[in-house]
This record gives sequence, structure tokens and C-alpha cells, in this order.
Amino acid sequence: MVRKKQPQLPKVPKHGSWLNPTLPRPVAYAFESLAIMVVSALIGVMAVHAYKVATTGSTTLGGIVGLTDPTVLKKQSEKSTTPSGVTSQTNSQATTGAAPSGGDNNATTSTGGSSSGDVPDGPTVQSSVYGWLKNAGNTGLTSVGISCSNLPIYSGAAKLAAGTSLSRVRFTSPVDFSNGNITIDRACFQPTSAGQGVAIASAVNPPATVTITNTDFDGSRLDQKTAAFSTCFQGVANILNVYCHHFGSGFNFTGTGSQLDASVSNSYVTDLVAWGNASNGGNRSIAMGVYDYTTASAPSRRFIMNNNRFDCSSANAAGALVVQTANGDIANMTIFANLLEGGGYSTGLSQVNSHAYAALVFTNNRLTNNGLGYGYVQGGPNWDTWSNNFQNDPSKTDNKGATVPRP
Repeated sequence: MVRKKQPQLPKVPKHGSWLNPTLPRPVAYAFESLAIMVVSALIGVMAVHAYKVATTGSTTLGGIVGLTDPTVLKKQSEKSTTPSGVTSQTNSQATTGAAPSGGDNNATTSTGGSSSGDVPDGPTVQSSVYGWLKNAGNTGLTSVGISCSNLPIYSGAAKLAAGTSLSRVRFTSPVDFSNGNITIDRACFQPTSAGQGVAIASAVNPPATVTITNTDFDGSRLDQKTAAFSTCFQGVANILNVYCHHFGSGFNFTGTGSQLDASVSNSYVTDLVAWGNASNGGNRSIAMGVYDYTTASAPSRRFIMNNNRFDCSSANAAGALVVQTANGDIANMTIFANLLEGGGYSTGLSQVNSHAYAALVFTNNRLTNNGLGYGYVQGGPNWDTWSNNFQNDPSKTDNKGATVPRP
């Protein structure tokens, strides 16, 4: 019988390995282990980063809200997202507070906590659009595919309870959000009556945040005088993607308290209404006004105003943006990527009534003026930062016309 020859196993070299045959074996194996650990760690980091981008759309540029990588914005726009702090909304009526009546059965309401039932899509945060690109078609209800006329009329209390969250309703008279912790989304404020000088929505000194998103303020159903002396909003809030038109003035930030952050972003104020002679009993139109915002007890508090279009084309125009210490100190405010246009002054900064302003930043804005000028400063140290502000010129790249110097 012929015995088969057993195959010989390869000899293990006395030195080295696949990493380096010339090294002593213990040293080579140590290098091998280190290399494997490094490669594994790199693969892990890459996997975590890919998951984060795919699921959360991580990240802001420069740490400023609204300056986001365009590729991430595209991913975010493909998903329905609910901002932090927004209460889940359901088709069941709230047990307390306000309830809508009639019309669109898509109206939703809740008061505090989480709710049971069918949950519709949450508030959609619109991708940032520079203020000089804002219009009626990409702002407010139209931008989320909703018509004001199709929304059911709100029939609850004029002063909403803390913890209320309302969506897809139409307000036909003024409402008060001063209890705080209130969220309004995809709503229409279309008053048919209002007292003279009344804000259609107010949140004066609330103890907790008020948020208004994807919403219209429409004053077209008021008579001319009532509309002229009315304001869309007064108080302090986070306002995002809101279209305000046919009132005497737009957003009036006064009674802002001492603790809450504030913002006005991706919004459009236009078609402001005049009545009478501004110097003899008539109204004065201001698209965006700030009259107090103290940081004395909350130094990290801040007010961001970005990607808005403030149009003060009114016969009684005072200005597109007025910052005046009429009711208190003003500080920590950053204003960028807005279009300020219309009559009066594009910007006005005043230190009055023994109050002061500080740490105010005005950068990368566009200004169009058909009235008194691009800006004025009355008292105080002027803007802390004034940079890269230009006349609005749609024929130029990024609408950058001539530089607007510090007033």
C-alpha cells in the first residue's frame, strides 16, 4: 500500500509577519494590533457621523440659527419635523382652554402634556430664505399649502391657558397669550373687529415661551381706521414663517419681560395701512419695532432677527425697523439677512427715556428706501457692529448694491 504524503504546513517565520517580515515577531504583532485598532476606530467614527447626518441633519454653521448647510436643509425639508418644545397635537378637543368650531375637521388643539388620538404632522420649519427673496407665495400659510378661508373659526376664550397648542384654526378677534407656554401653528388671524390700538395677538411679559409658526395675520376685513391703528403682534415670542399684511404696523416687541429669548425669522410684513395725517391724529406705520429687551438679570438672553422682509410702504410710514429704548433697556440683539424697504427710514436707533442700548449687531442686510433715508441714530453709542449692509439691487449677485454706511 502506498502511503499518501501528508501536506506540509507552512513554516512560521522566526521574524516578522505580514506587516514587516524583517521585524522581530513580538514587535511586528504589536504594530499589527495597533493598526487594526486605528482602522476600526476610524470606521466607527465615520458610521456615527453618517447616521447623525442622515437622521438629524446635524449641523449649523457658525452656531447661528438659520445658517445651515444647504445639503442638510434639503434633507430636513424632506422630513416633517417638530421643533423642540412643541406639544403633540391631536384631533380630539382639549378638556380645557379653547376649542375650534365648524369647518375644517383637520383643526387640532391640545392643552398641556401629551395627548392621545390621531396625530397630524407637526409644525414644519421652513428652510431659510434670505429676506430679499421673501414674498407672499413662500411665507405663511401659502408656503405650507393652506388657505385661511378653509380653516375653522376659533371659539374659545380670548385669553388662552398655559400649555395650549393650537393648529389649523382661524381667529376672528384679538387673543391674549400672556399666560405663556403656548404654541400656534398653521393658523390665520383674520379679525372682523378690534378695538383701536389693539394688537391682534399679544404676549406681554409671559412667564414661558410663546411660539407662532407658519401663520398669516390678515387685516383686510377690518375697516381702514381700525386696521391702521392695529398691530399684528405685541409682546415677546418666537415668530417663524409668518405673513402679516393690511394692518397699521407689524410686530411690536414691548413688554418683553426679563428672561425669555426672542426671534423673528423668515417672515414678511407688507401692505401697511395709513389713516389720517400722521402729524395730526393719524397713525404711524412701523413694520418691525423693538422698545424694550433687557438682559440685566439674564445676560445670555438674546434676540435674533433674520431672513425677514419688512416693507413699510405706507403713506404714514415711520420706518421698516425702529429700535428705541422707550420702555426699557435693549441689548443682545442680532439682525442679519433681512430686507428693509418702504417709506420713512429703513432703520432707526434711539436711546430715550433714560434707558440704554448695547450689544446690537446689524450685518448682511439689504435696504431699499423711498422715504427719508437708510437710517438714523439718536443718542447712545450707535450700533455695536454694522457690517456688510448694502442697497438692495436685484440685478446684482446676492442683491448687493452700493454699500450702506453706518448711520
